[in-house]
Amino acid sequence: MRIHHTDRYDKRSEVPLTSMIDVVFMLLIYFLVTFQVPIKPEGAFDIYMPGCPGDGDSTALTAAVRMKSDESGALTYLGYGETCLWSGRATTLEEIEPTIADANAPPGGFVRLFQKVLAQVNPPDIGTGTGTDVEIILDCDDRLAYQFVIEAITRVRGRWITDEKGRPVIQHLADKVQFSRPRLPVATSRQ
Repeated sequence: MRIHHTDRYDKRSEVPLTSMIDVVFMLLIYFLVTFQVPIKPEGAFDIYMPGCPGDGDSTALTAAVRMKSDESGALTYLGYGETCLWSGRATTLEEIEPTIADANAPPGGFVRLFQKVLAQVNPPDIGTGTGTDVEIILDCDDRLAYQFVIEAITRVRGRWITDEKGRPVIQHLADKVQFSRPRLPVATSRQ
């Protein structure tokens, strides 16, 4: 018995690759052009380094935050204007701020800093607008650990709150944070 092959089964169907590649590239271009990265609304840190006298504009309110440190970088003093908010010796933030479990503890130094700025500024509105016309000057020792400087900037800039619709918004306190000229350690002479 002999099997006959016919050309009907040998013909292969071909897929037009050129058209398919064109469609894939068009879809790729479409998704690249229309893709948007979701970004949480956050406050922009307008931090100004010290410049020449007379630089910049004058603001309605200027307040100074003084932070002193010892030779190892530990925080020894935190003050707002002429008011001492905290004094002692701390190498971590946990040593200054009370824990959430200790509800009867008085507020720590950075919480009191936030309360002082809030009481002085008393922002009339909340939201992600321009905030108020306040400038905070950070006067820090040059050896102070950065964690304390960042915590101070965070506390004086504002906080997250919820508006009347339940959405998270930023309550702005100080729009500008500026560093004073660095305080170099005083050299002591030995005799």
